[in-house]
Amino acid sequence: MKKLVIILTIVVVGKTSFAQDLHFGYFQKNHNYILNPAMVVHDPEQVFLEYGRKWAGLASPPEEFQVGGVFHSSKRLSFAGLVNRSASGVLNMYHYGISTGYKVNLAPNQTLSAGLSTYLKNNIIDTDNIVGNLSDPVLNGGNYNRAKFG
Repeated sequence: MKKLVIILTIVVVGKTSFAQDLHFGYFQKNHNYILNPAMVVHDPEQVFLEYGRKWAGLASPPEEFQVGGVFHSSKRLSFAGLVNRSASGVLNMYHYGISTGYKVNLAPNQTLSAGLSTYLKNNIIDTDNIVGNLSDPVLNGGNYNRAKFG
């Protein structure tokens, strides 16, 4: 029984910590072409727009905005893109992903697909909305190598 309680505790704690991190790291899950860009040529054309607030029970829940799509320029060449913005308090995160895929027909029911993708992540701290002492040289644009602590 003791082993069962320990195993259940590890599973529950692990799943809970994953759920808390999901908001900040789920871009790759929504834009799966970053992981497999060759699939762009096999999916239908689509455009999507998404907006929402995560964890609505919080006083200041994170806000999410996302726009993207899949576009076919020919039967063999396709492109996909996604722009994502997450805002939570003073932290703003921007994610940009672009993927392209190319398909070669080898036989009537056989294709070979290849693709390339790129991904950019930009985290910004909104110093205008920070409450407290802003004398930190890093926040004020100083050279962080010369910051003195203590």
